[in-house]
Amino acid sequence: MRSEKKIFFLILFLAIAVLILQLVYRHYRIEKVSPNDQAFLHTLNSFSEFQQFAGAPLDDAYPGITSVKAVYDLRRKEIYFINSHLYRLHYDFCSKVLGYQLGLRLFNIANYGNQRDYYLANINYLEKDKRFVLEFGSSDEIDSLQIIEMYEQVSKNTFFKNELRLLLNNTNTIHYFEKQPAIPTCDLSALNGGLSYQAIQEGVCVGRLVICEDLKARYLFVRPGDILIVRGTPAEIPLCKAIISDCFQTPLSHIQVLSHNKNMPSAYLKNVFTNENIKKYDGKIVSIAVNSDTVLITMSAENVTMLRPEKQVLLPLHSTIKSIVPISQCGTLTNADIGTKAKGLSDLKIISEENEGLFRVPEGAFVIPFYFYKQHLQQAKIEPLLLALKQCELDQTARIDSLLSRIRAAIKNTALSAELLREVNEQISSNNNGTSYRFRSSSNAEDLLNFSGAGLYDSKTGQVGHKKKTVEKAIKKVWAGMYNYRAYQERSVANINENTAAMSVLVHRSFPDEDLNGVIITKNIYRSDYPGIVVNAQKGDVSTVSPPDSVQCEQFILTENSLMNPFSKKVSAKYLCYSSLHPTGPLLTYDQLLLLQRSVKSITTYYAEKKLAWDLEFKFEKNKLYIKQVRPYR
Repeated sequence: MRSEKKIFFLILFLAIAVLILQLVYRHYRIEKVSPNDQAFLHTLNSFSEFQQFAGAPLDDAYPGITSVKAVYDLRRKEIYFINSHLYRLHYDFCSKVLGYQLGLRLFNIANYGNQRDYYLANINYLEKDKRFVLEFGSSDEIDSLQIIEMYEQVSKNTFFKNELRLLLNNTNTIHYFEKQPAIPTCDLSALNGGLSYQAIQEGVCVGRLVICEDLKARYLFVRPGDILIVRGTPAEIPLCKAIISDCFQTPLSHIQVLSHNKNMPSAYLKNVFTNENIKKYDGKIVSIAVNSDTVLITMSAENVTMLRPEKQVLLPLHSTIKSIVPISQCGTLTNADIGTKAKGLSDLKIISEENEGLFRVPEGAFVIPFYFYKQHLQQAKIEPLLLALKQCELDQTARIDSLLSRIRAAIKNTALSAELLREVNEQISSNNNGTSYRFRSSSNAEDLLNFSGAGLYDSKTGQVGHKKKTVEKAIKKVWAGMYNYRAYQERSVANINENTAAMSVLVHRSFPDEDLNGVIITKNIYRSDYPGIVVNAQKGDVSTVSPPDSVQCEQFILTENSLMNPFSKKVSAKYLCYSSLHPTGPLLTYDQLLLLQRSVKSITTYYAEKKLAWDLEFKFEKNKLYIKQVRPYR
């Protein structure tokens, strides 16, 4: 109780100090404004003036946008349109031109809170539909009357006048104006509708161009050195050197994550399948350059190569644990004992308990360790097939696929250990969490810093007493997934020693009635110098990373307002797009946003010494937050 009182009085003291400093500053601050007319304009009289002062927006969430910053000085009653080439931040301008002298910290506390000297906003020009929109920072707790005043100041001092629209893209502006707009507004479709190009991962490479109208039908035709043209966001993408899709990719889609992890050039090009300048290169060796505003494809005389690391990678592997292990008893075990996915869930359980159940992990979780996988492979007698695999070159795709298919069949057709099956059924019964369980891959060849393995392996549902979806089939299918075509090819290219790669199984109760699911990256991938976490979310159990055709998930950047103003207890979301399955507005409530932010903070604090960003998977079920996976985000 004493410590809480001390904190209260400290905050009170700081608040009074800030107020006093503000009053002193307002009384004594420098009146002179820089006479340099290139630093700012009081009016924007033409599009050429806007272009002269415009720069790139502070984040690169969407292409085709230029931006001019605006500051309204409440004491002088003057508006300033800032030269973006001279001043990157509002604070830079206010301190160097308007004479603000109290430093960045107090500037943020005052001008994103309720002791303002200035209103701060961005005027964004959307090239695709020639529209101007007014945007406020997501952490700005500016109120509705202040927003209206700023809108009026901007509109009356610019050539576009009342054509200006307030962009409803964050928690604050949506709260005030979504239902009863007092000024002209526009929603997120202004940003993401009609885009024809998106650079997903910039870069250059050489390869054979392969146009895949139907990727499934041509899967084995693709070679590791190919550049793929694909439709949508395929659930499985073969080993390749670059990807161009005809579908806009959300930041945590399968193509985005794959391109990011492998530093592989990729882009969205709207009409790529009807582009004659691209179609003429089908089947030919080309050089591709993905840039921020365009993709260039030219003929190349270079050889197509796929280089393995010179040194073979040996993965840590322990196969001495001979019984299943409840997740609550995995705290001292390592990736080499139970696989990376199970180790991650064990960490999440510890974090949850240390934070009084702030979030949950899936109930009834336990691990089938590597010992049983190794034992089953011996029973399946696949050694000759594995030896034949080692003798294959990477481009012998049909032979590799045939051998892998025979290996998977042998694993599935070999009887499961009766002792293991008994143990698993007894564990499920004692858990008292129903009879439907999720059996998830937890290999030692995934979720690693130098080998993501995201999406390579299978998860299956098994139900006690079910005639078809049996527990035995689920376990064997997960084990067989170790020899999926793409998984084996990716490990081969990474030069991982197959003798050291193995599959354990993470098991927990299934989620038949989830309200929504999502993925989180625990850093702002759109602006490296600014706080925030990026969230993709979707209704029910519809995938966020590999959605059905024409289905778009919700995505937003979530921030703690206290990072700008330590006296604020709020969180804010800057929305990039809404779910196409819920287009009327945000999926998550404010309380869910707050719970998500607090939970992510507890996880990043636990892992703070590793100095990494993290990729998390979450679900909401009956308004309860579950976090079911954590892995490094490179």
